[in-house]
This record gives sequence, C-alpha cells and structure tokens, in this order.
Amino acid sequence: HHGFHRVAGLSEPVSVAVAGGVAGALAWGGNLPLDCVKSGIQGQHLDDGGADGKRTRVGAVESARRVMARGGLGGFYSGATPSLTRAFLVSGSRFAAFTSGMAVFEGLK
Repeated sequence: HHGFHRVAGLSEPVSVAVAGGVAGALAWGGNLPLDCVKSGIQGQHLDDGGADGKRTRVGAVESARRVMARGGLGGFYSGATPSLTRAFLVSGSRFAAFTSGMAVFEGLK
C-alpha cells in the first residue's frame, strides 16, 4: 500500500483499507471454485438411497463435473458478488485495524 495513496489520490487510512480489501477479494476470488466444489460435497444427502437403495457419495472430481454440467465455468463463481463484497469489506477493515494497531504499538517504543 506504500505510495498507493498518492497514486490513487486517497488518504493514507483509506488507501490501507482499499489495499487490504482488494487483496482479500482477490484471494477469496481465487478460492471460489474450490469452495463451490466443497459446498457440493457438503450438501450431499447421505441418507438418500439411490434407485438400488445404496448410498452413493460424491467426491471432489464428480462434484466439479456436476458444477460444470449445471453452470459451465460460471457455475464455479455462483454467488461471487456477495462473497467478494464481504471479503473486500472484512479484509479491508481488518487490514486497516491491524495497521492502525501496529502504529499505536510502534509509538509506545
């Protein structure tokens, strides 16, 4: 974030929050496809028997195939807007709080 506030025309505290928010949203955005596959695995009804009465469990590869069949590549980013908005807000506020806290502790030296 150093120098970012000058380039972006933002105050130092706001630039810290924006930098943290962008970093958090990018990190979460990279993990959304895996989270989507994980949610498909977690959402299984394990007590359901199939036509033959056997329980079938879906692993990660089959869960990914089902997401792709249902929504294409975009299916891996289902619900991205609220997730990324939350990641931006939470990460930005945490980064700003951490940076402010460190500044306070540095002043105590």
